[in-house]
Amino acid sequence: MKTQPKEHILICLSSSPSNVKIIQTAGEMAKAYQGTLTALFVETPDYPYMQPEDQKRLQKNIELAKQLGASLEQVSGEDISYQIAEYARMNGITKIVVGQSSTMRNVFGTKALTERLPELAPDTEIFIIPDGNRNRSY
Repeated sequence: MKTQPKEHILICLSSSPSNVKIIQTAGEMAKAYQGTLTALFVETPDYPYMQPEDQKRLQKNIELAKQLGASLEQVSGEDISYQIAEYARMNGITKIVVGQSSTMRNVFGTKALTERLPELAPDTEIFIIPDGNRNRSY
């Protein structure tokens, strides 16, 4: 009898206030799937200029991921989507959990992470958690 491969879930860390929800969701998924959990932070060239409140929030998010049993990884690069997809490909990630910000495209009209990631990691399940701070109309 063939056994199912173990799920390896990747959380994408950021300094966003909504990142807590993403980390908690990924932690619940890892528990439900009895899988491993990795938290990835992509250090961009803007990282040294991060505001102090964002640095504190990022540290809290890292601590939360650790509390949920995540191993921590960090990579550097300008293209966050590419870095996440490459990390996932090289490390056997089966599921990626990211957040969706309130803006889908930046001011230059380039695709957002949530649009590019499925293109760059077509063989990986991607879970996009909505930003809880978005205005909703029902």
